[in-house]
Amino acid sequence: MRICWGETWATHYRLEVSPDAETWDIAGEVTGGKGGTEEFTWAPRICRYIRLNGLRGTKGISAYAVKEMEVY
Repeated sequence: MRICWGETWATHYRLEVSPDAETWDIAGEVTGGKGGTEEFTWAPRICRYIRLNGLRGTKGISAYAVKEMEVY
């Protein structure tokens, strides 16, 4: 998975997956997000939905600019 951030980004966030958009599982958690382009690799999972759950952003704010998310 690849996330391309804009001018603001999450420094602490979770990437969550779901088969039905009702029950969610944490695929990964990032506590030191640096912005720019971040890439992640996890064990394969079967899911239909992916969400980014931001917990803390740059400068302590919760405003995130995601230019693009890619899932392979």
